[in-house]
Amino acid sequence: MRRYSVTLTTLSPFAISRSRATGNQIETRSHIPGTVWRGALAVQLGPTHPAFKSVFLDGNVRFGDLRWNGLPQWPLSARCCARHKNHAIFDLLLAGKPPIGCPECGGKLVAPDGYQGFKDGKPERRGVRRRITAHTAISNFTLRVRPEQLFSTEIIESNQEFTGELTIRDAAASEVADALIRPWPEIHIGRGATRGQGLA
Repeated sequence: MRRYSVTLTTLSPFAISRSRATGNQIETRSHIPGTVWRGALAVQLGPTHPAFKSVFLDGNVRFGDLRWNGLPQWPLSARCCARHKNHAIFDLLLAGKPPIGCPECGGKLVAPDGYQGFKDGKPERRGVRRRITAHTAISNFTLRVRPEQLFSTEIIESNQEFTGELTIRDAAASEVADALIRPWPEIHIGRGATRGQGLA
C-alpha cells in the first residue's frame, strides 16, 4: 500500500450535514468525510477518464477523512460540561466510576465538539471557525420569497485547511497516481453550491 498526504483548502464556506436535512436548521460536520471528497473528485475526473474504474470502482483507493489542521477528533468516550467550556474534559473509560454529571458543577455531560488539542499537558477544545447563515425558500411560480419558510445552516468558514490520507494499492499505484496525485483545480464539496458554498 502507498500512502499520500492530502490537503484541502476551503475557498468558500461549506456545510456537510450531520443528519438528513428534514428540519429548518442544519448542523455541519467539523470534518470532511472521505466519501464526500471522493465524490467531488469523481465528478471532476469524469466517468470517461481511462482510470475512472480503477480509481473509484475497483477498490484500489481508500479516501481517508480530512480533519482540520490534521488534529485528531475526540474519542467517543470523551465528555465535558455542557454549561461551562472551561471545565475539565475527561474520558469515561479512564474515569473509573463514571460520574453522573460534571465533577465541578454537576451540570449535564456532553461529548465535546471539534478537535482535540493539548495545552500544558491538559486536553483542550479546538475547532474550526463556524457561523450561522439563513435563507428563505423561493416560490417556483412567482420567484418570490415563500412566506414563513426560513432556513438556517451552520457553515464552516473559508480559508481553512483540512488534511488527511489517501491510500493506494501497489498493484494499481502507477495508474491511480497518474490520475489523482497532482494539484487539483477547484472542486465543490457539501451542500449549498447554488448559494456559492462548498468551493475548495
